[in-house]
Amino acid sequence: VHNTVDTFKQRRDTFVQALNQIGWDVPTPEATMYIWAKLPPQWASNSIEFFTMSKSYNMGGFRIGYAIGNRELIQALRQVKAVVDFNQYLGILHGAVAALNGEQTCVHNTVDTFKQRRDTFVQALNQIGWDVPTPDATMYIWAKLPPKWAADSIDFCTELVCQTGVAASPGVGFGKCGEGYVRFALVHEPAKLQLAVDRMAKFL
Repeated sequence: VHNTVDTFKQRRDTFVQALNQIGWDVPTPEATMYIWAKLPPQWASNSIEFFTMSKSYNMGGFRIGYAIGNRELIQALRQVKAVVDFNQYLGILHGAVAALNGEQTCVHNTVDTFKQRRDTFVQALNQIGWDVPTPDATMYIWAKLPPKWAADSIDFCTELVCQTGVAASPGVGFGKCGEGYVRFALVHEPAKLQLAVDRMAKFL
């Protein structure tokens, strides 16, 4: 994804950035806003930044976010969205405004929660011999499949849930480049994540 975005930036001379707050050792939205404001004029005039509130504020089902950047790019985005979809109703929009203007302890707590889950799950996988890198951000873990299932992530996920009760998403479901990988969602507390890995150890 990052390579694709970099190529797009180079070809279109446009700076693109997408953010949420589920991350560690990465710039915060506040920091990136400062960086964006300090961009050279030739970059600032061709920049746009997208922010999703899905994970940071637990508003995933509302499909709400925002974009800031060059006036012409924002206007072009408005024109595209005008014929593609419609805005959410005012209740959701007001909720998003309240979330952004409100006390942010909930966001920091969410970040800490997912960090603990990430550390528990990745360490547990590594301990059973499944080498998985620790991501700097996200509430998901992408793992390269063992050689036996490298060409069939659907079969892996099917057998995994049937034999262990552990559900995961096959990488190919996200496109052909996802084949050979599996995605785990960190939606349970550490104890359940550890239990899932213990079951997978027997499956593998």
